[in-house]
Order: sequence, then C-alpha cells, then structure tokens
Amino acid sequence: MSPSLVDLSSKQHVMLLYETEDRCSEAAVACINDGLRDGQFCVYASVNAYDSSHLSKLSSRITNYNQNIEDGNLKIVNFRPHYESALKGDFTPFIKLKIELEKILLQRINEGKRDTIMVFADAACYLSHNRQFKECVALEKWWQDVHTEWIKNNQDITVICPHPSSILMEDPSLDIKSQIGAQHSYSIDLEKDFPVSAIQTKQIRILIAEPEMDIRNLYDAFLDSLGIEVVSVESGNKCMESAFDTDGDGYDIILLDSHLNDIGGLDLARRIHERMPNQRIVLTTTLPLSQIRNVLNSTGINPEDVLLKPFKFSTLLSVIKPINH
Repeated sequence: MSPSLVDLSSKQHVMLLYETEDRCSEAAVACINDGLRDGQFCVYASVNAYDSSHLSKLSSRITNYNQNIEDGNLKIVNFRPHYESALKGDFTPFIKLKIELEKILLQRINEGKRDTIMVFADAACYLSHNRQFKECVALEKWWQDVHTEWIKNNQDITVICPHPSSILMEDPSLDIKSQIGAQHSYSIDLEKDFPVSAIQTKQIRILIAEPEMDIRNLYDAFLDSLGIEVVSVESGNKCMESAFDTDGDGYDIILLDSHLNDIGGLDLARRIHERMPNQRIVLTTTLPLSQIRNVLNSTGINPEDVLLKPFKFSTLLSVIKPINH
C-alpha cells in the first residue's frame, strides 16, 4: 500500500474492512504516516503493541518513528488490557483513553499545534476476529457515542477501526457486517474500494501541468509507484502540445494547476475542453471553490475534480480511482 491510499477525513469513526493481516498493517502505517505529515497527533492502539517484534516491523515503516514519539506526535498504546476488559463489557480503560485524548487535544491547542488527533484502534477488530460479535458491537457503539460527543464539542478526533471482512461475512444471515457498520460514520473496504491490482494492472496515463519542479517530482514518484504512466510539464503551452498530439495515445486524466506561469489553469482547461470535450480534467488550486464554481462548466471540469491545495496524495488517488471502474 502506498502512503495513505485511504482518504480518512477528520472527525470520523471509520470501519476499515481488510482481507489479510498484511493489508491491515499497511493501512495502519499509511494512516499514521499520512496523519504525521498532516501535523496530527497519531495514536496506534493495538492488541499487538506489547509484541516487540510487531512494533519493530511497524516502526521501520513509520516516518521518523522515534523522533515523532519524542516530539509528542505519536503514541503507542498496548490495547491488550482494553481488549480483555471489553470481553467483560467493561469500558473503563477506553474511558481513560478518551479523557487522555481530550487532554492532549487541549494541550496541543495551548501549544499552538494542529488540534487534530487520529487513532488507529484494533480492540474491536480482535473481538470480531475471535467472533465475539456481541462484545464487538457494544464496543463500536461506545466509540460511536464518543464520536458523536466529540463532534458536538467540536473536538477533531478521528478513530479508525479495522475489521476482517471475510470473518464478518461467514454467516450472511446474521448480517454482522451491517450490525458493526451501523456503529460507524462510514465504512471503507480496502479490497473493493482500493484493490491493489486495479491500479497496478491498468496502465493509466496522466498528463500533469505543474509549475513547481519539486511538486512535479512528487507526482512522478507517487504515481509511478502505482504503475501509472505520467507525463509532467511545467507550462500550459507544453501541456497543450502533449494533449493535442494526434500521434499519442491520449490521457485518461489531465491534471492542471490553476497558477501556471504562461496560461491560467482555467483558461487552459477551457481550450482543451473546446477541442477535446470528453477529456477528463482535474484542477489543483488554492482558490476557494465558491470563487471558481461559476466558470467550471465552460472548462469541462466537474466540481468533484477540483483539489484544493494543500491536499493529501490519498485524496488525489480517490479522484484517480474512478477511472478503473
């Protein structure tokens, strides 16, 4: 899994369905790395956190693991006692964690840090993995009630709870997946929504017009790692040359920055749309959507294909992904 394939919005309680333990671990690493890049306080609360070998594998893939712990940006919580308490219907350890998170959030506000927390918590995952479904639903309901309270108090805390999809679907008549899913803000199925093969086997072609070399290099490295063919240029004129090249194979997506040095991104999009009305165009911009919404129709850009800077690469991937279906 590339860094943060999943677009995990803030203030959410997410049910993250996975097929294999490796995919679950990859998701945890991706979410933590994405949160750290975004300046969030990240918590890895795992039943396996007591296992030094498990933490060793995890830490080797988390950006600046030790430094982020020392700087107070990352916290590891041994969730085994929480899991054992949940088996008995006792949520006291979870309540203590809730209070601690709220104190950390207040402290970060006082220190002028990003007042956002991301928690990857797998106690409920192990309840469902061990087919303790009643206890799992009860725990997830507790998390959802807490999530509702945090929303009401304008506290920006996201909780991500992984669950093994194959186990939840063993007996469709019980509809366990729906019962657990109902206790979340929304669900993400890694295999259906972000299948590894869907991107790796289809040769997607993307043309990118971005004036900053460093950003072009980031695009190239990220998309190339997903098996996507990228042509990146620094100007609007070069973008048109490549887009209008009748000898080429064409592009699935043309990604334009709104602030190119020679031609404005919206004007460039309009010129491309006039000649290639079916071409999909994605716009990256720092301009508020409300400021440009009225002109989007003439450019052939859907409002859903406008990425407001700064954005996460996971958000870019969520825009690219629909062309695989």
